[in-house]
Amino acid sequence: MIFCCRLYFGVLYLLRNSALIRKELNSEITKSLHQILGRFVLSWKQQEELRRQKEAEEGLYKYRVKVHGDDRDNEEIEEEEFRQNFPSFQQVRGQR
Repeated sequence: MIFCCRLYFGVLYLLRNSALIRKELNSEITKSLHQILGRFVLSWKQQEELRRQKEAEEGLYKYRVKVHGDDRDNEEIEEEEFRQNFPSFQQVRGQR
């Protein structure tokens, strides 16, 4: 992607210089400008799609973290934390 960006910027620079030398922005330059910007946007969209796919693939994997001396997995730890933070009606009623 970096190479493509540099290439696109180089071509844009050449188009700019051509317009400055001719002191006009003719249809040939605008057509070239449109093509280059279109390719740049297409390249950017492809890179974004690859990034999204990579994020989606990384999100599919779930890692289990174990604490030394604790045989519980993430789900059991989360369940216990949930019960501590949100006690049942019977637990709250029994504390009164």
